[in-house]
Amino acid sequence: MKGEPEVPDVALPTHARAVIVGGGIIGCSIAYHLAKLGWKDVVVLEREQISCGTTWHAAGLITTLRDTESQTELAKYSLKLYQDLEQESGQATGFIQCGSIRRDAPGVRYGAYLWCGKPGDNAAGNSGDVATGKHG
Repeated sequence: MKGEPEVPDVALPTHARAVIVGGGIIGCSIAYHLAKLGWKDVVVLEREQISCGTTWHAAGLITTLRDTESQTELAKYSLKLYQDLEQESGQATGFIQCGSIRRDAPGVRYGAYLWCGKPGDNAAGNSGDVATGKHG
């Protein structure tokens, strides 16, 4: 059919230690981490091409200020992984780290900014200030 990607004529392996269905960020992350653990026979199945679905549409903004310490640690791990991935793999990733601005309603989430210290010195390693919106 016109406009559909060509499917390569590649034989699938007859055996695999792990078969991962879906080549988005989660499936690729699982395959990556299994490979880091030394697994050699990992297969990722994707109906079209790797990261062509929802993952491709993600903006890619990686922030490390989260609601819980566990989420913060996972976000910090992910950020470090993306920072190091190009050097590790030899493949250009296009990763560019930038800042962000977060706006919350008064009193709703302000405590999240301070949950482990003052702004600029919190558990997430974020630097910056909290703007209160008050003048004078």
